[in-house]
Amino acid sequence: MRLFTTFLLLLAFSISLSAQRTTLLDKNGERMRGTPLALGRNNALGETRAAVRNPDWWNGLDSLEINTVRLCWVDPWYDNRDFGPTWTVDQVIPWIDDAVANAEAAGLNLIINYHGLAEYQETRGFGRMTEFWSKIAPRYADNDLVYYELNNEQSFEGSDYLEPVYQDSMKRIYEMVHQAAPERHILLFSFNSINLPLVNILEQYDWVDYSYTTVAFHMYGWFQVPTRGGERTLQALVDAEYPLMCTEWDVRQDLDYVVPFFGQDIMAQPLESFGISWIDWRDWGDATNDQWTNSIIPDAMAQDYWWGNAVSTANLVPEGAVKAFPNPATELVQLELPVALRGPVSLRIVDAAGRAVRAYDRNANGGQLSLPVADLLAGVYTIHVLGDEHRATVRFVRL
Repeated sequence: MRLFTTFLLLLAFSISLSAQRTTLLDKNGERMRGTPLALGRNNALGETRAAVRNPDWWNGLDSLEINTVRLCWVDPWYDNRDFGPTWTVDQVIPWIDDAVANAEAAGLNLIINYHGLAEYQETRGFGRMTEFWSKIAPRYADNDLVYYELNNEQSFEGSDYLEPVYQDSMKRIYEMVHQAAPERHILLFSFNSINLPLVNILEQYDWVDYSYTTVAFHMYGWFQVPTRGGERTLQALVDAEYPLMCTEWDVRQDLDYVVPFFGQDIMAQPLESFGISWIDWRDWGDATNDQWTNSIIPDAMAQDYWWGNAVSTANLVPEGAVKAFPNPATELVQLELPVALRGPVSLRIVDAAGRAVRAYDRNANGGQLSLPVADLLAGVYTIHVLGDEHRATVRFVRL
């Protein structure tokens, strides 16, 4: 019976690895991984405004394996908060022109985003969205590096998306953009949280054409709502085969809407596991990309989901060099480590869905370690071992 159970677990694991996920790919068939630039007139945005017109900033993204920039015109947010003067649509267009030119020169995808926040919820309207897209949509209609993200977190209330007034207004703008730029791909909705009933909402939008439209969402929680609800929502979206892209998630754990979905602090990990394109987020006036060098890339390397081609694998211990026994295990799993990993090591146990379920710091001077697994659910797990200069993985089955 145990052998049969082990077989089923391994089969399920194999199927989960080979499953094809639906997401927005760029013109080269590549998954999009990117970073934002906030653009607006406010003095707090001086650093990001400078980056928009600095070719060195755009060219430097290649070293981080970033292929996409989300350019967010944030003056609509300032419009509703009386934080000083804002640009008109005509005033921001030259800045967007420069961003498009720099993106083209660097070979980067560019998502242009009209970036209000709870605009419909607070005003029962769509601000300057119609004017913005009536001028932007035809302007870059023939540029195959440009994508149009029509809105941003229009409401924090799921019921607002079901109101006829909301749907009629959104449909009118959506159809206007497609008519003006039929070759440009549209990102729609940009939901503020995956704790909303997103599948139920999307089912009411039968006028959306997913041959040129992707559902944009933000990998955020909803304050005290348990993470499992959001995890189930994302799985339901994937199962329903909606084309998806996450256009925001944040590394800053002190924000109350940033929650550890799937047991992860860095949302790149579960999004990579699902095969979903993504953009991170940071403070509006920050153009440094420190979160990539300090958090995102180290996590991707440590957990073996790094997508880059330019990183040496010389420090990766050959497969099979780490032994796990007994395997399958019930109470303890013993690790036998090669010489390259003897000394202080960090260990992370990850389940078949990519969730980190246990983490340890141990000293492996003797070459052997013992890890408790009795409290883990039955399933297939991967142990990631990270030393000072080398790393390795080994799989085991918990019966």
